[in-house]
Amino acid sequence: MWDKKIIDIGDVEVDENYKVVFNYNGKLEVKSVTSSCGCTKPKVMGNKISVTYSPKTSNKYPYNSVRYVSVFHKNGEFSKLLIKSIVHEVI
Repeated sequence: MWDKKIIDIGDVEVDENYKVVFNYNGKLEVKSVTSSCGCTKPKVMGNKISVTYSPKTSNKYPYNSVRYVSVFHKNGEFSKLLIKSIVHEVI
């Protein structure tokens, strides 16, 4: 189905944009996608889910971030994808 369900992008800086792509090799058609946070913007692109991630300011650095992207298929099934990172303050 998915080439990977978890992408760890490692160390990132707050307020920067990072793009990740999840490739789907299954037969189910994607109906829609949602994210767990406004800092994570998923977009359906054929058999790929492209996600732009912009970590936001925190009162504690560095911090571990895990963001979810829920993928809903037309037959009612869904998949959960994860983006992991360690967010650092820009100095």
